[in-house]
Amino acid sequence: MLRLRMKELAQQQKMSMTLLSHRSEVAYGVIKACYRNPYRSINSETINKIAKALQVPATDLFEDVSEDYMKREMEEKRKNKDAGEGA
Repeated sequence: MLRLRMKELAQQQKMSMTLLSHRSEVAYGVIKACYRNPYRSINSETINKIAKALQVPATDLFEDVSEDYMKREMEEKRKNKDAGEGA
């Protein structure tokens, strides 16, 4: 299962979603959606734009993770979201 590492790479460079959107010329909504769900489908043109903005090879935007890892990560995100809504 491929996982997008865009959020981690941008954070390492202290680059906000807004700045990444501006530099990559990718809609802010797409960047935000990828931050929320690093397993979403994304086209190669968008990947290339983001990689260029982050100054990394496109292959650095991905990591291969197990399906179990993906399920655990997404469940944790749901729990955190639900906890935030109940506060």
